[in-house]
Amino acid sequence: DLILLTVKSFDTESAIEQLKPVVFRKTQILSLQNGIENYPKLVNAFGEKRVVRGFCGMNAEVLQPGVIQGGQGYIFIGENIGEISARIQWLKSLFETSNIQCTVSQDIHQDVWRKFAWNCIFNIVSATTQLTVDKIVDDPEKIQFCKDIFKEISQVAKSQDVVLGADKEKLIFDIAGDSGDIKPSTLQDRLKGKRMEYDAFTGALIRLADKHKIHIPINRALYNQLEQLEKL
Repeated sequence: DLILLTVKSFDTESAIEQLKPVVFRKTQILSLQNGIENYPKLVNAFGEKRVVRGFCGMNAEVLQPGVIQGGQGYIFIGENIGEISARIQWLKSLFETSNIQCTVSQDIHQDVWRKFAWNCIFNIVSATTQLTVDKIVDDPEKIQFCKDIFKEISQVAKSQDVVLGADKEKLIFDIAGDSGDIKPSTLQDRLKGKRMEYDAFTGALIRLADKHKIHIPINRALYNQLEQLEKL
């Protein structure tokens, strides 16, 4: 059996409790959730042999109950040790048979952090400014602000043996440049008055920064801003 876990990060603990009665010896759980803190929680609950690490990307928006507007998405999956295991081959075949683009990562830890960095920048800046990604990219002052955020993220990433160098920075900002007028999920949630997932992004970054005594004032200020906005 395959379980695709796509709940918001703040629902992970309750999802784990609901899944426990239906997870058996051969069950595989593929987490496509945002952030970097869900995978360890799932491994702790179900064991590494039952949990596959991955992430996905898609421009999608719920227009009304039962009506979703979206484009072609993608999925990245991989083993922590980098090998292409039997279960990874099975998952890739399963997605491709369903016409879903699936890439097997040679270093899923690094790739998850690249996606995490994108979210920490563009999900958060979009939510605080209420701007779509193209409006952020087209504003020289805001794109410089985004690059300053990236510098802080890259410092924290080093503590996790992740190198977010110039090549990763270029890729992250190129993806943003190609994104068009999308509303990242955190902005969508803010506009709808729903609980925002910023703690899985900037909150997780701050927790690691505190652990390793790394100064990230910009990200901390953004977190505080969203925390206050959510209380309104």
